[in-house]
Amino acid sequence: MSILDTPIFNINDICFIITIVECLILAFYRFFIDKSLGMPRIIFGAFLLAIIIEILTTLVMWNELIPVSSGVRQQLLPYMFVIGHLAKGPLFLMYVHSITQTKYRLKVSHGWHFLPMFVGLLIIFSISATTQDLKMYSEISHQKSSVSTYVLYFFTTISMVYAVFSLISVRSYYAQLQGSYSSFSTVEVNWLTIISSCFILCWSWSFIVIVVADQLGGVFSDNIGKMYNYIIFILINALFTYSLFHSHKMLTCMPSIKKSNHKEVADNTIVNKINLAVTQQELHLEANINIEEFSKRIGIPAKDVSFILNKKLKTNFFEFINFHRITKAKALLRDEAFKDTNILDILLMAGFNNKSSFHRYFNRLVGISPSEYRKKCLHQQAPLNDLSLITNQK
Repeated sequence: MSILDTPIFNINDICFIITIVECLILAFYRFFIDKSLGMPRIIFGAFLLAIIIEILTTLVMWNELIPVSSGVRQQLLPYMFVIGHLAKGPLFLMYVHSITQTKYRLKVSHGWHFLPMFVGLLIIFSISATTQDLKMYSEISHQKSSVSTYVLYFFTTISMVYAVFSLISVRSYYAQLQGSYSSFSTVEVNWLTIISSCFILCWSWSFIVIVVADQLGGVFSDNIGKMYNYIIFILINALFTYSLFHSHKMLTCMPSIKKSNHKEVADNTIVNKINLAVTQQELHLEANINIEEFSKRIGIPAKDVSFILNKKLKTNFFEFINFHRITKAKALLRDEAFKDTNILDILLMAGFNNKSSFHRYFNRLVGISPSEYRKKCLHQQAPLNDLSLITNQK
């Protein structure tokens, strides 16, 4: 059999190659076609580049048939290996921050996230590591390398930690949404939560591969390692879908700011203005009201409104506005003048713009559906006691 007839790639390699191509397509789309995301677009492109470098270096490292010069394979590849593995975690966390925070900007302090990468590069340089040194078991001596073992544990641990931080950031973002918006779609948040969780799984799998190879070695560890190819392939496809269809719909929030040195008199004044905003101005009936607009209309900084809602009223903007919307909806459902008005019109009049969220929130606070509530109030002349609603709010 001639060298031309010798297959260079197996099915596992092809999975890696497809993943690289998908990353390139997505990066090209973000950089040259869709330029609407600004800073998130740049960070996302850098993250995809890190993934490409990680996969490409792994592919070349373990496939001796790929035509690469000895100098590149043994001298340059270790540095690229470090960059790909230790840049992906910080870049993914920064991407999450960039699409969830208002006016996100890169700062000099963000450079600390890449300290592990520079430490890794310094280690490679100081020991003049080659590609063979990064393999846990030498293909020449078949002995386990303690240096590569510690290095690989370090790489995979850093990635896992950043994936966990990313998921924590997403959950914090969800809480900030509730403090900033009266209504929002949870689809995009759920997608980002799933993807962050999957990156935890994916990079934890890399850690498991290292543990198995360290403790057991052999064919079993090789098979466990090959499964990573398919996990990253599936994950990149999920990221592909999210980036194209959901990332541009993300609402952003200002980073949370802790308020201190509040005066009780000022607090009471703000509480009164907040209450007047719903009892007289009825700002809660505006479907797209958010905390920025709400604060502007009552002449109080958004951070002060958020602080008072959280610390004094023990709620957040989302819960506060929707509580008063439900109160309005209940009043309309009890009113004989609106007995023939359908539920859809009622929810719109109450400030909701989504049928499912209205029914879900109404059932949670009142305990029965809007139709049942109307029937009890109008036909049985037995209005429900509002005490349960007040208790639920607390």
